[in-house]
Amino acid sequence: MCGCCTSNNIVEVNKSQSTSHRSSSIIFDRFSKVGDYKKKYEYISTIGNGSFAKVRLYRDRECKSISYAIKTLKNIFDIHSIESIKREIDILRSLDHPNIVKSFETYEDKHFLHIVMEYIPGDNLFKMITNKSYVSFTEKDINEIMIYLLKSVLFLHQNGIVHRDIKPDNILFSVPGKFSSLK
Repeated sequence: MCGCCTSNNIVEVNKSQSTSHRSSSIIFDRFSKVGDYKKKYEYISTIGNGSFAKVRLYRDRECKSISYAIKTLKNIFDIHSIESIKREIDILRSLDHPNIVKSFETYEDKHFLHIVMEYIPGDNLFKMITNKSYVSFTEKDINEIMIYLLKSVLFLHQNGIVHRDIKPDNILFSVPGKFSSLK
């Protein structure tokens, strides 16, 4: 990795700064930074759209060889949603496992919450299963995929976490054809 990528130009804010700069704060002060993440990250492309979020590919402006996935959530939340998102961010930040996507930082502005995460460049398992260009999986391939998937699920369960959305679309591979790169 580049040594240049350790600088942080955005300072975390305290609650008094937060309320004066944001009229629609969703009270993520201990989680998020107020500032323009686009000053630190350069947009490359859109990765995906969901009903609650959009995920885009960015790269570090100082160290262009490092890419990130930034998940953007609309800043329209009720109290239940806020607590749920806080828990999710806390969980993502606390996890350190080779088969679980890493979360690096979170930004908040008037309209959106932006979660900066590890970018996984490979395909998801659903695409691999349904794409005719892939050769069919052998029993050994499936065994290897299941080992890494179950290792990550075991790690979550040992930490009191239930995933609740394990499906082929959410199983990614950072290195094509290398099942140990499962996330």
